[in-house]
Amino acid sequence: MISRSDSVRTDVSGSIRVSGTYRWMAVLLGWIALDFTMVARLAWGSVAVVASSSLGLPVLSLGVFVTAFFCGYVIANWLGGFLTDRVGSRLMLSGTMIALGCATFGFSMTPGIAVGMALQAVMGLAAGGDVAAAVKLITAWFDVKERGKAIGFLLTALPASVVITNACVPTLMHRFGWQAVYQIIGVAAVLFGIICLWAVRDGPNRDVSPAISTLRAGALLRHPQYVLLLVAGFGGYWGMWGFTFLVNALIVKRYGLSPAVAGSIVVWFGMTSLISKPVVGFISDFLGGIRRSIMLIIMVVFAALMITFGFLQTEHELMIGAAAIGFVSLAWSPLMTATIAEAGGKTGAGLSTGIANGLWQFAGAWSPAAAGLIFQWTHAFHAPFYLLAAGPVVAAFALLWVKDGFSVDQSARL
Repeated sequence: MISRSDSVRTDVSGSIRVSGTYRWMAVLLGWIALDFTMVARLAWGSVAVVASSSLGLPVLSLGVFVTAFFCGYVIANWLGGFLTDRVGSRLMLSGTMIALGCATFGFSMTPGIAVGMALQAVMGLAAGGDVAAAVKLITAWFDVKERGKAIGFLLTALPASVVITNACVPTLMHRFGWQAVYQIIGVAAVLFGIICLWAVRDGPNRDVSPAISTLRAGALLRHPQYVLLLVAGFGGYWGMWGFTFLVNALIVKRYGLSPAVAGSIVVWFGMTSLISKPVVGFISDFLGGIRRSIMLIIMVVFAALMITFGFLQTEHELMIGAAAIGFVSLAWSPLMTATIAEAGGKTGAGLSTGIANGLWQFAGAWSPAAAGLIFQWTHAFHAPFYLLAAGPVVAAFALLWVKDGFSVDQSARL
């Protein structure tokens, strides 16, 4: 005869086994969602020239679609984080995927620039809510000392989406046309959104986090530790995005190499950035969840390598330098994302992540332009790298005063 206590122990152990298996499924679902948002965002870069002729628009005017998506994406990071804390990751992921799919499909039939901008803005609004939802999902399923590697795997979606976009979109466009590219992405996103509605669970106990006050954003932005993390993350992304967008052109201009050779050098940047996130996440978890010290070391090395890159001479040296910068350029990001999410406490992880990710997007908008202007004014190859290195230098100084494991909730109780 099985006693009640034996039955309870069996149920508990079964729940633990299910949770242990499912939590990596949660990482995979979040990873796929982020891939969809990035592919929808990056696809325009591959189809813009061909689309210009069918839309009857000059190529120079097509950049407004990128701006429209960016505006919607930044706004959605703030609103998406707030909504994620209210409705949970399950509804947020499924809802944003379905909305993204519908808007993306609709963009394939855009008649002109006005409708296209509106649809790209809607696509950005849908895409921007996924980061907070995916990160909150992982914080619900993983313990503090295990989140580094989980978020490290999640954030490989960014470099993976670059590979997926460049491998698939040109081929699909060549065979079926640029409109079909957006139709395929749209239908696939809607189907995945339906899968999320069925497969995503907000936590081991199927709990949805309680609603938060609208005052929490103010409490976060008034917290000095959170502000320091915002500054540190912005500095890191300042260096990374500036290097990503400009390094090909700078190499071609400085050394007279062909774009193909420059691209083969920068491939090493992408490859090492892809593996660095889970590696650093594993190291952090192995050391008991230490984050601030690891991020600080990475930022210092990042700045030093960025300055050094400006003085490299041979193709072999550039390849090694690009690989080294690639490894550190985003190695800090899973630790930063985990720390930012925990800063919001149990009920504010989505909002704290959304605010940070929305702010950090401006680093990608400003740093390439600033570094490009510096190069135009000075005509010195190393000058832009000095400017880009300033980002991780500022980040390192900000991290000096950051403490591991803080949250707004804990501060409120003190």
